[in-house]
Amino acid sequence: MSSTPIATRYYNLVNDGVGITIFPKILTPGGDKLWDGRNHDGYTVNVGESRSVDLTVFGIDIGTLFVLSESTRFGEDETESSQVFSFDPTCTVTANEVRGGSACNGSLEYRH
Repeated sequence: MSSTPIATRYYNLVNDGVGITIFPKILTPGGDKLWDGRNHDGYTVNVGESRSVDLTVFGIDIGTLFVLSESTRFGEDETESSQVFSFDPTCTVTANEVRGGSACNGSLEYRH
């Protein structure tokens, strides 16, 4: 896990998987759910698509530390915990994650 959190406001999730539907998800560094797009309309990411999310819609506090994750309609959810982020609504940085693989054998990778 990176020792220096990256301030960010936007999360872009790319579905490069095989036969899966995914949703952006935000977790605390300890693994507790802060927000899951599966529970909200408009956040479905089908194969070959991407979805950019403005984190200000989540209602999390400024400075909240989090890691990026995704949930799947069927299969295993993936989390990328090697980089911690800090929510900053004044920031223009986008955190990019790419979900690859199949529903039960996939990975989530942070892209700088």
